[in-house]
Amino acid sequence: MKLKCISIFLFIFYASISFAQDDDKQSNIDLLKSRKQNVIKTGLFCPFWGSIPLTSEYRLVYETPTSAHTSVQVGASYLAKNFWLWPIIMDTLKKTNAQVSQYTIKGFRIQLAFKYYPFKDQVSPDGFYFAPFLSYSTASMGTQDSYLHQTYFRMIYINENLVMGYQFFLMNQAAVDIYFGLGVKQNSYLEYQYGKLTKRDDPADFEVIKTSLKIVLGMNIGFGF
Repeated sequence: MKLKCISIFLFIFYASISFAQDDDKQSNIDLLKSRKQNVIKTGLFCPFWGSIPLTSEYRLVYETPTSAHTSVQVGASYLAKNFWLWPIIMDTLKKTNAQVSQYTIKGFRIQLAFKYYPFKDQVSPDGFYFAPFLSYSTASMGTQDSYLHQTYFRMIYINENLVMGYQFFLMNQAAVDIYFGLGVKQNSYLEYQYGKLTKRDDPADFEVIKTSLKIVLGMNIGFGF
């Protein structure tokens, strides 16, 4: 229910600013002619620490303007076994009967953001912005044999946030997008055996910080054209 309420708020927020920001288009006619119509980015640090713990995230993000001061941004990521934290997993699993080398993590992430660039002397997608930011991540962990029998451990992370950030272009092409925000999260930890959900674990058993508060901090880099 909490996530649904926040979703409605974020939708109203975006709708209200979308209808209110087109009056000054003429004053920014030169900026509109020269602005970037497409921005392709990737996460700078997410391969070292993914959206789900013990994963590496390989992200591709696309942003395009929708009006003089707004843009839409979508992202898709592949989640895999973390390449430098895997020794920690090996230490955790070394007492099991399964071969540690057989364990793997795989999953994906989807992101959606509606950016609002409020200042009259800038146009999207360049400058300071506010944005509702939505994210859905899921990853499964198991062995090669367990996957064949549809037996694995699954993690699902859903969060809804309001972020602010600043995007600029070095040499008028290289994009740098730095952002920070707060929101709420809803994490689930599920155990499956032979394709059926057998146990829904308590998030408190896995999380050091037991709160629904979500802190967002990130940086994407890429290029605009």
